[in-house]
Amino acid sequence: MIDLNTLRKRFPKVRAPLPEPYQKILFDEYRANRKGQGFAFSFGQMLERWMHRRVSCGPAAFPLLEIGAGTLNHVVYEPEDGLYDAVEPWADLYLGEPDRSRIRTIYPDVDEIPAETHYARIVSIATLEHIIELPHVLIRCAQLLAPGGVLRAGIPSEGSPLWSLAWRCGTGTAFRWRTGLAYGTLMRHEHVNCAREIIDLTGHFFREVRLEYFPLPFFAASLYVCIHARLPDLTAIEQFKAGD
Repeated sequence: MIDLNTLRKRFPKVRAPLPEPYQKILFDEYRANRKGQGFAFSFGQMLERWMHRRVSCGPAAFPLLEIGAGTLNHVVYEPEDGLYDAVEPWADLYLGEPDRSRIRTIYPDVDEIPAETHYARIVSIATLEHIIELPHVLIRCAQLLAPGGVLRAGIPSEGSPLWSLAWRCGTGTAFRWRTGLAYGTLMRHEHVNCAREIIDLTGHFFREVRLEYFPLPFFAASLYVCIHARLPDLTAIEQFKAGD
């Protein structure tokens, strides 16, 4: 468990600089990743199905909000008849996607969702590790949950030995072969939050948090974590916001 005051001082995060050669390929690489194009990305998408299935598990609960919808690759895991909203600032990722019609509203920022709107379920897949203002987004999710609602977030096990080995030997090697560039530079720019930070913050803002790991049921040997969070702790949220 990371000390709360130490954790608070880490935000907002500052992204590591991204050299120009990486900037030129960032959009295409991200889209190829989300689309599972090429063997490495295709294999990664196969593994990530576990996160999609875990955040959509159980009885269908709507209305639903997805944080970081990207290319809308989670939509197919949800029933077609539920009210579905999303947050995605990078509009080029979802423009022209056939599943766009299944989503009522896509907001560019979580702060643009009307305060009176509430969701039975808020989901996120491989997004929270990218967010520089993570405490603010988690607090906003807590405020947007309807009574009895649940936040379910799938994240990479950033910091676990298995995760580190997997991206270096898999995606990292394929990236270097394809581009001649070091994948670690891109990872340091994109993944600003480790799994422990995300878990600890969620545990501070919610009274009930349950964790699931894949493929083995403990962090050190996991690639992904699914966080199930209920019962927002409004007092803890206000204290965090006040800096107490």
